[in-house]
Amino acid sequence: MLYVGRFGDIKGTSELVAAIPQIAARVPNVRFVIAGGLPASPRSHRRWLAKLQDAVPAEATLEYRGWLP
Repeated sequence: MLYVGRFGDIKGTSELVAAIPQIAARVPNVRFVIAGGLPASPRSHRRWLAKLQDAVPAEATLEYRGWLP
């Protein structure tokens, strides 16, 4: 599963975090690839990234690519 975008409630990041465990339960060995972030607010960026990491179960993979030009 691929997500590309700015982290934030308005961009659906909360829905993504909520969907990750459900997707992982249905798709064995799923790989989540996240590109984006919140470069203007490092504190909020770290908070969102922690939420994403916490949502991914051990049997799934999270690949975080960061903010891309």
